[in-house]
Amino acid sequence: MGCYVVIMAGGSGTRFWPASRADRPKQLLKLFSDKTLLEETVDRVRPVVSTERIIIVCNHRYVRQIRETITDLPPENIIAEPVGRNTAPCIALVARYLQQINPQSVMAVLPADHYIRDEDRFRKFLAAATQAAENEDLLVTLGILPQRPHTGYGYIRAGETRCSVDGIAFQTAEEFLEKPSQHVAEDFLSEGNYYWNSGMFCWKCRVIFSEIRRFLPDIAQPVDDFFSAGFALSDEEAFRDMFARLPAISIDYGVMEKSDKVVVARSDFGWNDVGSWDALEELSFPEDGNISVGGAPVMLNSRRCIVYSEGALVAGVGVEDLVIAACGDAVLVAHKNNAQDIRRLVEKLSEKNLQKYL
Repeated sequence: MGCYVVIMAGGSGTRFWPASRADRPKQLLKLFSDKTLLEETVDRVRPVVSTERIIIVCNHRYVRQIRETITDLPPENIIAEPVGRNTAPCIALVARYLQQINPQSVMAVLPADHYIRDEDRFRKFLAAATQAAENEDLLVTLGILPQRPHTGYGYIRAGETRCSVDGIAFQTAEEFLEKPSQHVAEDFLSEGNYYWNSGMFCWKCRVIFSEIRRFLPDIAQPVDDFFSAGFALSDEEAFRDMFARLPAISIDYGVMEKSDKVVVARSDFGWNDVGSWDALEELSFPEDGNISVGGAPVMLNSRRCIVYSEGALVAGVGVEDLVIAACGDAVLVAHKNNAQDIRRLVEKLSEKNLQKYL
């Protein structure tokens, strides 16, 4: 596959507190194997792209850990954001950077913390998306065929087929929709042309930067001026000053919802964005109904619990539908139905000046 793979590894994953902390984000957790989510993402694309074409964008505080985790990645392929600015500035920066290397370069953008069950099938879709982006100057996103009326994902409404590559159809993306209610999600599922928004993209660097310039000139112009003036990402002070001035906005809201070049592939390779602790239940099928990661809990008359431990023995008696996470100096106990609210709990800790636990 003749493109670059850009892995976005800047988020903190607050809904996985207390395992995920300021100095160890979700993408550096080991949830499904002896590898971190970031390692699994990198390994997923190694069969189709050389290591020299894999770029990781992260917060500056994670550079050392990522270098220790992905040891064969060239140092210059880790781009450290001096401050968090959401996905549009990140994508604009890398697109403009890669244009200097190759004006016709293509980039696939992948989050660092997703789960994919059928990796061979995923690579097939990624290759087709790359080809579609090369052939017709399209902004391609991988939409996931819904398996159930999920209310925790955004959706994309797909229209007519615009092109096809290797038997994979790419449909016009007619509308991006926020996380729906249960009733609306059920309607989406029954209509059949609504897909989960995976946040995975393919496009020519020239095309996406042109669309960012069109819709987000206050991002495109400073980035373009930075490189046109001869600065490099290694010019830390100039880079920090420029990047800190960029507005924080997502690529979905800033560009994808507005552009007429967006197409969506109807994908089905077993995807989950691993957004919170309860996602582990969707990806595991334990005999006793309890899920354990990182340790062997002792559970008596307890069902459907998710237990994560980094050393402490966790024991439960007569409990159901709980998330229990014991990590260093903090323990979380939450009902699974409230797993999405852990982000609010983290905000509460900050309000109470308990940053040492974050």
